[in-house]
Amino acid sequence: MKVKYSDLKNKRVFITGGGSGIGASIVEHFCEQESEVYFVDINVKDSKKLINDIKKKNLKLQHLLNAIC
Repeated sequence: MKVKYSDLKNKRVFITGGGSGIGASIVEHFCEQESEVYFVDINVKDSKKLINDIKKKNLKLQHLLNAIC
């Protein structure tokens, strides 16, 4: 059972390290809540995979890639 938090809908969320692991899970869960999600990660390969996975689920995602320090 998925819980919907209506107060998260259309809220902007910025996640660092969102391309893999716990960060990717956070990105996905906020997308499920219909938040406006942006993320950065230095791992481009995993980030692109996450973006494709989210699109396959028909979820909306704003994204940023290639955070270089």
